[in-house]
Amino acid sequence: MQRRRFLMTGFMGISVLILLCFSTGPAGAQSEKSLVDRVAKLEQKMSTLEPLAASLQASLATLESTVAGLARQLTAAENRISVLEANQGGATAPIIWSGGPSQHGLGVGFVRFRTDQEDFNTAAENLSVNENGLITVLKPGFYRISFHAISEIWNDYQIVQIRKNGQSIHQSYEWAGSQRGWTDIFAAATFPFNAGDTIEVYVYAPNSLSYAYHFWSALDTVSRLQIQYVGGPALDN
Repeated sequence: MQRRRFLMTGFMGISVLILLCFSTGPAGAQSEKSLVDRVAKLEQKMSTLEPLAASLQASLATLESTVAGLARQLTAAENRISVLEANQGGATAPIIWSGGPSQHGLGVGFVRFRTDQEDFNTAAENLSVNENGLITVLKPGFYRISFHAISEIWNDYQIVQIRKNGQSIHQSYEWAGSQRGWTDIFAAATFPFNAGDTIEVYVYAPNSLSYAYHFWSALDTVSRLQIQYVGGPALDN
């Protein structure tokens, strides 16, 4: 800015000197005075415009800083969205306990399905699993209970109960048939639970010759219970 002002002032001064050299008489004096006045007015206008230019430059610097800050915030927001999309796409493990019993289910009447063996467990913060089959909810919410096994029952109904706090919330029936042998039994339900509620699965055995369920094995799928946390919070119940 100072350099531009210096060059313009120098140019005006040279112009005035040239005119003075070629001006003679009263007419020349009058022209000289007019040019000097015009130069003075231009210099006054320049001095008025200089603060405005400086203010515009300061405003431009502030605007550039604001744009840079918004660009950083946009980048951070895009990164958070990418993380959320990755999580929704399955980047985090589902919350599930999976396992079953080490022995066949023996007894007469409803026999509780034991849970002393484990496939995997990502629900340690949600469920407390006792080996005897009593499962206590630690975190309120909705849970999906999926049970599958084979049983050796004949000439009677195969009955499976899913119980909450000792009360049946789901019960399945299927006629076992007249021939002795192992057959499939299933039960599944999604239900709300509060912290402290219990979950149990019972299978009916009509007599002492029956096996309510087969033992669990990690190498096959003949007997398994899975409990998955699907969201919360639980309803008041």
